[in-house]
Amino acid sequence: MKRLAFLLSALCSPLLAGEAEDILSQSGVKGGIVVHVGCGDGSLTQKLRADDRYQVQGLTRDAASVPAMREAIHKAGTSGAVAVESWDGGHLPYIENYVNLLVVEDAASVAKEE
Repeated sequence: MKRLAFLLSALCSPLLAGEAEDILSQSGVKGGIVVHVGCGDGSLTQKLRADDRYQVQGLTRDAASVPAMREAIHKAGTSGAVAVESWDGGHLPYIENYVNLLVVEDAASVAKEE
């Protein structure tokens, strides 16, 4: 994951939903697997799926918020292409070089080794 992932961190303030286009543009990623760690309410996570070339997964430590985020994704018609999962904050659940873009809301939440 280290070679292909492009890490964007918002250390001081949360990313705004309108920034999805900028994030994708600045990363240079033109499709593939996008992972949004610390996905908040899932709105930015959904916007990171710019088109059919992207599969997006949001990871959150707030397991209680997952059902509401999944319902919003379903209502938006992007189920399958966008997904959210609860995450314990340990290792990221992906094999090496699987993720094309890693968007991290809080850099302290992910070990540098990841």
